[in-house]
Amino acid sequence: EGKELQLEEDWYGAIEYFTEATRQNSSYGEAYFKLAECFYAVDEYELALDSLASASKYIKNRSDLANLEGFCYIGLGDLSKAEEVFSSILVSFPNDIDARFGLAELNILKGRVSGAEKEYKQALSRQNTNKKALLSLALVSNELGNQTATNNYINQALKYHSGNAEVYYFAAYLAIQQGDLEQAESRVRTAIHLKKNFDEAYKLLADILYKSQRFEECIEICKYRIALNRDESSAWYLRGLASKALNNFEDALSYWQTGLDIDPQDEIMRSALELLALEITDIEDPRREEWSLYH
Repeated sequence: EGKELQLEEDWYGAIEYFTEATRQNSSYGEAYFKLAECFYAVDEYELALDSLASASKYIKNRSDLANLEGFCYIGLGDLSKAEEVFSSILVSFPNDIDARFGLAELNILKGRVSGAEKEYKQALSRQNTNKKALLSLALVSNELGNQTATNNYINQALKYHSGNAEVYYFAAYLAIQQGDLEQAESRVRTAIHLKKNFDEAYKLLADILYKSQRFEECIEICKYRIALNRDESSAWYLRGLASKALNNFEDALSYWQTGLDIDPQDEIMRSALELLALEITDIEDPRREEWSLYH
């Protein structure tokens, strides 16, 4: 039951079942490991490490536990400890792909993009259809300005993983970077077709529609995201931008105010609201005093 919920990304539901499994069998190493994976997925890195410590008492000589430990240390910002963990894995398991991914992520966090590229290529050389390696190399190549390599890696990912929504999502993102909004829209719509509840893909589609100046369609996607989760402040922000582009200024102010009620620390949205307020409201408008209270 826990594994089914984990596959559905119902992390908290899965945590309940895995916890119950460990309650009924306190020596159930695999249940502790699954607990750790779920805690990691919800950014509870300390709890994940606690579960890994329990799992390691009953599971021996498996690099996946150590790899998750390394990624937990990255999440906690302890990069030196993470590097120590990943490097030690490669001593015992030199072909371990996840450890290569860990070292690559550390290189990116340290600003060493070419070092990350090297690690991703090492991973790909050991498993030439690995989805994560192909996507990572596509993104890194794009960062390095190598468009030929970017297209090569993303096309390989699309070839080997044609049924994966995440691949189409990143293909759409890279198409935007190259200025091809038509291809980007086609690919992100495929991602949504493959995974109906893919909110990040809907967000990207709304961005594409806005960039294409299809403001009313952009607003409809934002409304859909808000209907699913009213606390999506990014949807309120883009809905406001599109409304402003349509000269619906009061609507834009209203949407941004709602977004700021959800996330008062969003300085981009606050600046947008204040700049528009300066343009269209009278000095005597009582809302100005309300908006000024934040400062």
